[in-house]
Amino acid sequence: LAMPKPVLILECGAVPKRFGIQDSFASMFIKTAKLSPTRSWVVDATKRSPPGDLKAFSSVIVTGSLSMVTDRPIWSRRLAKWIVKAVDGGAAVLGVCYGHQLLADAFGGQVDYHPSGLEIGTFTIKLEKGADKHPLLKKLPQEFPAQLSHSQTVLTPPKGVRILARSEHDPHQILAYSEKVVTCQFHPEFSPAVMESFLKSVADRERHTFPRPNIGIPVKQTPHASELIELFVNLSTD
Repeated sequence: LAMPKPVLILECGAVPKRFGIQDSFASMFIKTAKLSPTRSWVVDATKRSPPGDLKAFSSVIVTGSLSMVTDRPIWSRRLAKWIVKAVDGGAAVLGVCYGHQLLADAFGGQVDYHPSGLEIGTFTIKLEKGADKHPLLKKLPQEFPAQLSHSQTVLTPPKGVRILARSEHDPHQILAYSEKVVTCQFHPEFSPAVMESFLKSVADRERHTFPRPNIGIPVKQTPHASELIELFVNLSTD
């Protein structure tokens, strides 16, 4: 039997040391998806271009970042162009947080700071009507908790993109470009411990910049949100 192709994980920056988190963004995805060492290939997209040939990979994951899409650093513009080519070429792509916003921006949507400020902590995600017909979401309940940490958001999705889920704060929590290309604003790769670290660091530093209701506490386990990564990896391997 042929070995499954690895998942290409495009890392959009490092986790700041002040957060006290040992894992990188990429390693969180690898752990959550239960990928063996041979089933993942990590590229630091802030330092080098992703591979030109995608035939060696089963799918692509674009991670979160502490950068802002609207700042448009050179590496991000380079990555956006690469993603458009990859999607047009038929690649299976999962974009998370920064990845979610980067795809929306690259395909003509509007990304900017959320008018109501930061959303950070554990919040309820609600699937839109008919969302369970998408192959990636058919095993998920209509409502489930997820970890969130973002100040920018997709204000207007690209034309033709389906809105599959929302939170009370953000109406564009899951977007589907096709059956193979899906993005989410929440962090399915975050454990409760990681979320606690983000909350402490970000909330302590920026509490004055956003309204209290946008802090989701207490932090909870988010098994259904985390399952999304494994479902995506398995779906794109089939």
